[in-house]
Amino acid sequence: MEIRVKCSCGDMCPEWAIVELQGVVEVQPQFQDRLQNLQIGHLCRPSSQEVYTFTVGYHELTGTKVPLKKPLLVLKKVKHPSVDAADSARAELEVIGIIRHKILFKTRPMALISKPQPTVKGRAGAPDSILSTK
Repeated sequence: MEIRVKCSCGDMCPEWAIVELQGVVEVQPQFQDRLQNLQIGHLCRPSSQEVYTFTVGYHELTGTKVPLKKPLLVLKKVKHPSVDAADSARAELEVIGIIRHKILFKTRPMALISKPQPTVKGRAGAPDSILSTK
């Protein structure tokens, strides 16, 4: 079977990246059947450096951009219906992107804990809304 590879993006293919995490990303049971397009966190680059942060819930990971030894292609399989009934459908692979870097998160996540708000203590049984700080 012959599979053709074509690139319709010209000289500049869209640049993609791989996100590499150490450990396991566990999906809650209510999302098991809806994994496609599931947002698990927020990836950002806070400065012009090659340092990235990935926030998942109350955890933050810090990673760096690392070049790959060999670039990878992102391909999409396109099936064309066959004119001849004896021949199976023709398949082509279309290049939709190229991966030259990965964002590597190799350290343990840092817990994001907010500082608790100070509470004003008053008389026992008095509602908080009428307490004064005289």
